[in-house]
Amino acid sequence: MKKLLLLLVPLTLGLMVGCSYDDSAILDKIAEMEKEHDEMQAQIDAQQTLLDALANKLTITNIVQNTDGYTITFSDGTTATIKNGKDGDKGDTGAQGDKGEDGKDGDSFFAEVAVGTTDVTFTLADGTVVVIPLGSGSGSGNTSAEGNKIYYTTSDGKKLFPYTTEPAAFGAILISNTYKDGQGILVFDDAVTMIGEEAFFYCTSLTSITIPDSVTSIGEEAFLDCYSLTSITIPDSVTEIGGSAFRYCYSLTSVYCKATTPPSGDSSMFYNNASGRKIYVPRASVNAYKSAENWSEHADSIVGYDF
Repeated sequence: MKKLLLLLVPLTLGLMVGCSYDDSAILDKIAEMEKEHDEMQAQIDAQQTLLDALANKLTITNIVQNTDGYTITFSDGTTATIKNGKDGDKGDTGAQGDKGEDGKDGDSFFAEVAVGTTDVTFTLADGTVVVIPLGSGSGSGNTSAEGNKIYYTTSDGKKLFPYTTEPAAFGAILISNTYKDGQGILVFDDAVTMIGEEAFFYCTSLTSITIPDSVTSIGEEAFLDCYSLTSITIPDSVTEIGGSAFRYCYSLTSVYCKATTPPSGDSSMFYNNASGRKIYVPRASVNAYKSAENWSEHADSIVGYDF
């Protein structure tokens, strides 16, 4: 930084004296130096974010490789863009990023980023090694399990973005969201245990969603105003459905509720659905649903179904 300032001072003085020669080259040099300064500051900020994540015992929830480095997302929502060292050059242990082993100027505070199956290893230009785990740290780490996934479709054929991605809304951390061939998949770092309050509030393009068997509760207004939602599958693990959970889902025609015992609910949970909406329940449980509190209001639309 001092070196940069010392160079800027004589250049600036030269401009002030009003010399008659072409000063475009000087201006270009100043612009170049300012750009280098900004890039260096960005690398300083990235390194500090990484060290803060290590100190606060955060984990990495998403990592995306760019043309010259990585964009890292941590479990508290903070991000850092990390640039790999040029041509794999590692900086001298005596000077952070000043010189590579071959004598070239280094272009990053990071010499190497190695992504493993359980963690990411960052080697700084001064030789320091920082290892940060992938996932929540308390989860199973098995992101291939079906309980970690929520399948969905949308009316516009695009990704669905939940109203909230806070871990408290799902009991797990969202690590990826993909949409391909008409099928969307939300993948979490651990089993999804709930669809929390307002989790999919006002997701107007949502047309269908399958809730994993690991979910035990659906919060209040979880799907309030999902206008395009036509069907919902509620697993038999769900024991509670919050008030207005599916209210104002004007296109909702089919609700598949697999639980043999009617989940506790609220009278408003299925208000303002599509005309003729049906609630499909296990055949042996039809009478139980039709007489259950807050389900009895929907008795005319409760139908037996073989799951």
